Amino acid sequence: MSTSPYWLVASALFLAGLAALVGLFWATAASAVGTWTSSDSYNHCFLVIPICAYLIWHRRDVFTRLAPRPSLWGIAAAALMAVVWKLGEVSALLVIQQLALIGMTQALFLAVMGPRVTRALAFPLLYLYFAVPIGGFLIAPLQETTAHIIVRLLQISGVPVYLDGLLIHIPAGSFHIAEACAGARFLFTSLAIGVLAANLFYSRWDRRILFIVLSGLVPILANGLRAYGIVMVAHLDSFELAGKVDHVTFGLVFLGLVMAILLALGMAFREKGRASAGSPAGAFAAPSSGDPSYPRYVASGIAAFAVVAGISGLWRVQAPSDFVRPAELSAPGIDDPWTSFDNRSRDWRPSFMGADIELVQSYTDGERIVDLYLAYYASQRQGAEVVNQQNNLAGGATWSLAQGPKVDAVLDGGPAKFASARLVSGRAVRIVWYWYWVDGEFTASPVIAKLRQAKVGLFGGSHPAAFIAGSTKVSDSEAVAAEVLQDFLRNLHPLSEWLALPAMPFGATGATSMITTRAEREPG
Repeated sequence: MSTSPYWLVASALFLAGLAALVGLFWATAASAVGTWTSSDSYNHCFLVIPICAYLIWHRRDVFTRLAPRPSLWGIAAAALMAVVWKLGEVSALLVIQQLALIGMTQALFLAVMGPRVTRALAFPLLYLYFAVPIGGFLIAPLQETTAHIIVRLLQISGVPVYLDGLLIHIPAGSFHIAEACAGARFLFTSLAIGVLAANLFYSRWDRRILFIVLSGLVPILANGLRAYGIVMVAHLDSFELAGKVDHVTFGLVFLGLVMAILLALGMAFREKGRASAGSPAGAFAAPSSGDPSYPRYVASGIAAFAVVAGISGLWRVQAPSDFVRPAELSAPGIDDPWTSFDNRSRDWRPSFMGADIELVQSYTDGERIVDLYLAYYASQRQGAEVVNQQNNLAGGATWSLAQGPKVDAVLDGGPAKFASARLVSGRAVRIVWYWYWVDGEFTASPVIAKLRQAKVGLFGGSHPAAFIAGSTKVSDSEAVAAEVLQDFLRNLHPLSEWLALPAMPFGATGATSMITTRAEREPG
């Protein structure tokens, strides 16, 4: 008996369920597409769905060898992915929600088509994960890697060079390794193409893994070589010419060259007589007549979608309609000899998205100066979180930032651990110590801060959260600057008491000039 009627029903049901998923999680899907559009690093994501469609066509023999068989495992997988999406929602992690949406799509496919069809089409289904714009956390390490490659090649070339964080100094001038120079665009695109080519070119797993590793190493090394070439042009000729070369090579020309090299390597070692990427003929028995029944398709598809919709509706996260702020808005107090003052020459101010209140206050003991920054969130929600990739500790393009080690100091009269960073702008250097306040507790870890945010969203707790940073300029040495921050924190009045003050609605009186509320910062 022909399996065509079964495929028509199953395909129609899956497509209807997929449309319903996209409708239910429209904000999640739209956020992914928005990132594809706004970031050059993820422009390749637009090709992922067409590539998946091609891969399914490449395995079209599946539709003649197998029949769809609905599976309860798909319903269980849909429930699990819905829980993962919910965790992403309560912790305001878009990437978790986007990954979970792909997982729910795969679970729906499994529920309608069954495990044998899903296994036969596993690679196209798994390739969908390349549509998720993930990997922003790699940009900082890629910047550092690029800087070290440039410096090493300059040393080999005999060019005097000094590396200061992400600033490279040569006799002709200085270069800053910005995020755009990290090569993330090349790496992400190369990995997506490399994984695809490895599946099409090879059947042996050792060759596939080796080629995927190469698809990660080649763009990193090539980007370092490209950046080195730009620095050498400035050294041998002029910065103006180097800028023109950068403008040309940073586009599709360089990316196309990297991809050509990678694919040439893959083709050179391609396995002869490579079989179709689909499963071998006869791997699965053809379905018997009359099995499965149409009602099972409908039941499994509806059940999978109902489970997803039900779980996603639980613990609905909503920002409070009336945001609140601390009842007392004066800056945290400090013991003598430190005093607060209005520092109009301040040159550092971080930028944190969606903060309901921002405080920037300077303190001095007569000779030394420390700047304190606080971003206060009445309730964390999407786009307004203490941990967000869009938050900028450097506060703009003026400062070049390099992360430092964790440091130990005293906060609120007890031992505490802080994250640290080093900022460089020309010859000016700052050190910054920063930490988070979530669910009434301090932490230096952004991961722990996110976990506490998720805990508050799921089980309740203290909704206000804050990011706090203290910074001082390096005049003598970084060790001396660290002692300044240590002394400042020992004398600062307890922050936990200040942050936990009773709240009042926005619009109440008592604001000082040192506080900026969200309403004052946003037009309209």
